[in-house]
Amino acid sequence: MMPSKISDSTRMLVQHCELDQHRLILPTNITKPLLTNGALVAGYSKQQYRALIDTGAQRTVLSRSVIANEELVRIGHMEFAGLHGPRTHTRYLASIGLWATRVEGGATTHPNNPSELTLFQLETPFEVVDMEDNQNFDLILGFDVLKLFSFSFKHETKQFEITLKP
Repeated sequence: MMPSKISDSTRMLVQHCELDQHRLILPTNITKPLLTNGALVAGYSKQQYRALIDTGAQRTVLSRSVIANEELVRIGHMEFAGLHGPRTHTRYLASIGLWATRVEGGATTHPNNPSELTLFQLETPFEVVDMEDNQNFDLILGFDVLKLFSFSFKHETKQFEITLKP
């Protein structure tokens, strides 16, 4: 199964999101970008990581264990202020994908089987930075990725819908 490319008409319903101590956790895929014909393209794997949705975070950050598992390549350093104040972080390029259920014509493709998720791969790799490992999530999806989408969360059904902005 190859990942679906995200297009302007793609609607995704994430049924595996969790509210864990008021945190929204989303199944996500991280891979090392591949160099094909002189261009960086998204990699592919079936691995799922736990991403914290954080609309207040400016950047996407990955735990050091995800960086090691996916063998991401360091591209430099940068200093920025996070939860613990200003620190120097290592920068990496990463392909990001979202595990979700496709919404077609108002109906989901796998409404009763959340284990049959589709990987929606973002075509352009993102520059991410490292963070210490965290027992509650593997990465934080920040505004650099979230700005591509419109999203809503229905508290009563615990369903998170993501739509690519037109």
